[in-house]
Amino acid sequence: MVILAGVLSRAQDADTPEKPADPSDIPVHIKFSSSSGKDRVAVGNSIHVREDEVVKDVVVVGGSALVEGKVTGDFVVVLGNAKLGPKAEVSRDLVVVCGALDAHPEAKVSGERTLVGLNTSFGVPPGLQWVPQWFSKGLLLGRPLPHQYAWAWVVSAIFIILYLLIALLFKGPVGASVNVLQTRPGTSLLTGLLAFLLIGPLLVLLLITVIGSILIPFLLCGGIAAYFFGKVVVYAYAGRQIVGERAQILLPVLVGALLFTLMYAVPVLGFLVWGVAAPLGLGAVLLAFFGRIRKEDPKPPTIEPSLPAPPSPPSTGPAPAFSMTALSPRAGFWLRFLGTVIDLIALGTIFKLFQVRGPAIILIWTAYHILMWGLKGATVGGLIVGARIVRTDGGPINFSIAVVRALASFLSAAALGLGFFWAGWNPQKQAWHDIIAGTLVVKARPSLQPSHVAAPANQ
Repeated sequence: MVILAGVLSRAQDADTPEKPADPSDIPVHIKFSSSSGKDRVAVGNSIHVREDEVVKDVVVVGGSALVEGKVTGDFVVVLGNAKLGPKAEVSRDLVVVCGALDAHPEAKVSGERTLVGLNTSFGVPPGLQWVPQWFSKGLLLGRPLPHQYAWAWVVSAIFIILYLLIALLFKGPVGASVNVLQTRPGTSLLTGLLAFLLIGPLLVLLLITVIGSILIPFLLCGGIAAYFFGKVVVYAYAGRQIVGERAQILLPVLVGALLFTLMYAVPVLGFLVWGVAAPLGLGAVLLAFFGRIRKEDPKPPTIEPSLPAPPSPPSTGPAPAFSMTALSPRAGFWLRFLGTVIDLIALGTIFKLFQVRGPAIILIWTAYHILMWGLKGATVGGLIVGARIVRTDGGPINFSIAVVRALASFLSAAALGLGFFWAGWNPQKQAWHDIIAGTLVVKARPSLQPSHVAAPANQ
């Protein structure tokens, strides 16, 4: 209560701006006027009311406000600066929360002046000036990096140097985690999300027991280390898609870190990218770590008596035909995307004609894919562009695989579509749902010979 009383500033009357009011008179609720005029509301931006303007309520969150005209309602600024010109008039209350007020002596405020938190008397401490800046230009705009400030780029450079040091000192673990991310992206994402969800309950359980509380510092340090390792893994994987697989680990990490840093500065997209990259990298690190533990503690091999192999019968039939996997090249991302567009146009037309809306669209879209994949190995769009879905061993898929692939595609879509774009980066052109279902998308072309005819020996 003592701290709160020191933070709350004085409430001043319009006729006696210099006389402090009783803190008990500070209103708890902000009442908005119903008088004429339009409201001015801004989040992460600024508002300017000119001398010839008359507005109703002015509310600014994470920005500054300059009033030179008349406000017939309330004037509220949160995490920002409020300024009143010499001809400014506020008919009701003036409230500034965690910000500064610069009011001209001739400005008129008919209601109460309420300053909560940081004001012109206290100011923002030099070491904490970045907090309101990051809140207003970063958090409120949905991005981790507010590019307007030099300190944001300095902090980003420090983190990039840290990532490069981790990649240089731990090449083996980083490489193993990158391989896990490449082969098991869907599992990595789920593992990372599960780890983020369980860290809180796990800390509570450890706090309950006296012995378990000793492990909390080690758990927190291990979680922070795994988080930074995960960021390095994601950057290394993304950088390899640009500079190639043969490049040393430092160059892909540097390229990937620069690419993600630029994306972190984009509003909304910045936090979305961070929200996918963090659990994706953490999950890959955890899977690689536990996989390493299993390799270091193998089960003892079972020794079975060896028996002579029976003689193989003479070959009287034709040689097996080449599988579709061997004959056909992989279908890339853009070919698959074109087939999806064709399906969207066809089904979208049907939905429009029969007025299909809401969840029924998702159900019909999913059932359509399962049915076509199970019967023909491709949708109508896939048949048109010449793409087929097969198992990794080259055999045709059945309905059970089609169901697994369709359900796994929701995971590819849930990660902001990253699972679909994975087909453009993966060496086998597999999306996440392909890796989970064990399928490949190949370019279908007529076989050079019937499957029952043996291939010549010189082929």
